[in-house]
Amino acid sequence: MKRLGQLIAKIFARILLVLWDLSAWLAPQLWRRSTLLRAKIGQLFRYLWTYALKKPFGVVVCTVGIAIVGVNGVVRWQGGGPGWFAVSHLHNKWFAVGRLVLHAPIHSLSSCTHDVKRIIARAAKYHRVPPALVEVIAFTESRFRPHVISSSGAMGVMQLMPATAHQMGVLDPFSAEQNIFGGTKYLAVLWRRYGGDVHRIAAAYHAGPHGVPQQGSLHLGPRTTHYAQVVARRYAKRQPARDSASDHP
Repeated sequence: MKRLGQLIAKIFARILLVLWDLSAWLAPQLWRRSTLLRAKIGQLFRYLWTYALKKPFGVVVCTVGIAIVGVNGVVRWQGGGPGWFAVSHLHNKWFAVGRLVLHAPIHSLSSCTHDVKRIIARAAKYHRVPPALVEVIAFTESRFRPHVISSSGAMGVMQLMPATAHQMGVLDPFSAEQNIFGGTKYLAVLWRRYGGDVHRIAAAYHAGPHGVPQQGSLHLGPRTTHYAQVVARRYAKRQPARDSASDHP
């Protein structure tokens, strides 16, 4: 056993010596390459500055194009599916990406992967909305993911649009707790407006309440119609016996 320990120590020492020799050889190579790289970068910046002075309009167009591609790239990476050069809902996407950047330091210090269903239960109880409805909306919107951005700029678990998040007092839409409480507060408003009609509530949540009348026939777009049907069907499966009267507002 003692000999085995000595053999392992010798092998470890040899490995350290090899790594030391390798680093001693590699360091000058990296330094030389980095000097060349710095020179190339400086040359590139000088060229770009000269080009900018000669053709400022072209620089502005390129900068705007790169910014649009960058924002759409972040949205695609977070779960949305806009085209790389999509300019629809650009203001909302800019807002969402900015909020995500502000949220990133908070997320690095504390995890955002809280128990979403527990937060939903608390929010539903506080705002007097059936928890099954909040859960179905959250699942349909984001699959319970707190950092999703849609192609239209909706944010977080409940996919709140910037205007809705502002109206509901949500300061950090990528905080699971703030987002769910804000989305549930909005659902409570819709619940009272439509008297508990889940189909109309879902349609209004998706397309906005202005296009969904409180009574009468509905004339919805195909996407909103499909969304409302999916939510209503999932809610019906979650509520075989329906909520008791005490659970309803």
